[in-house]
Amino acid sequence: MKDKQFYILLGVGAFVAYSLAMKAKAAVGTVVESVDPTNSNNIFASGVNAIGDILDDGQTDDSFSLGGWIYDITHGDIL
Repeated sequence: MKDKQFYILLGVGAFVAYSLAMKAKAAVGTVVESVDPTNSNNIFASGVNAIGDILDDGQTDDSFSLGGWIYDITHGDIL
């Protein structure tokens, strides 16, 4: 009887460990994507674009992009 309980607990423990590992893997993927400098939706670019969007015309209409602004400055479209 004790062998049966041991194997049941071993199976439950393995399932719990696997579930936790998969959740941790998903969480790490989300964090890495949020700070990836090549991702245009990372938290830094999103924050800068949100602030620039309010400052450029006072509305939240997605009219500002830091990359677009840098391009305009370096190619003489604004000045």
